[in-house]
Amino acid sequence: MNLNKVDKFNYLKAHLGGSALNTVEGFPISAKAYDEAVKLLKNRFANPEILIQAHMNKILSLQPLKNSNDLRSFRKFVDNCNVQLRSLNSLGVSSANYGKILCPMLLKLIPSDLLLDYNKLQQNGSGSDIQQLLSFLTQSLTARERTYSTNKSSFELCDRRQKTKSNFLREHRSYKQQTKKFSYCKRTTNRAC
Repeated sequence: MNLNKVDKFNYLKAHLGGSALNTVEGFPISAKAYDEAVKLLKNRFANPEILIQAHMNKILSLQPLKNSNDLRSFRKFVDNCNVQLRSLNSLGVSSANYGKILCPMLLKLIPSDLLLDYNKLQQNGSGSDIQQLLSFLTQSLTARERTYSTNKSSFELCDRRQKTKSNFLREHRSYKQQTKKFSYCKRTTNRAC
């Protein structure tokens, strides 16, 4: 289907939001205005350097993955890494340009069990490659998700242990506060206390 410029402009405005929509507000719906609006949007939002910097900043601000058995956080971590790297690749930035710098930074964000497994796979200090790291993380996550689906009890046991420990600490604090509150009593069975 071939759209004329007026239809393209209507379609464009219908799918823009925020500051991009504000940029083209006030233009009349016409073929000439469509060309001007596209030019203005490209000048404002299609600066590759700013886009590259934004994607790198998103990678650098990723939250550390604290527990490799927290599948939701693990999936979010891997997905966020992949989205940003695909975006960089679509902007023409090869992972060869940033991989050697970015890989050690990402390695600091993963738990020690994953780091140990990843380092076991590295061949005699061959250096870290960002694509290898993401492939490893994806495989580890997929294996954990499969394991979870067949053996939920081991993951639930881990969750239960964490909850039990936090409940114990909460109860212990509550008990300590109560004993301080009633420390003036000589006997614990004293009803006046």
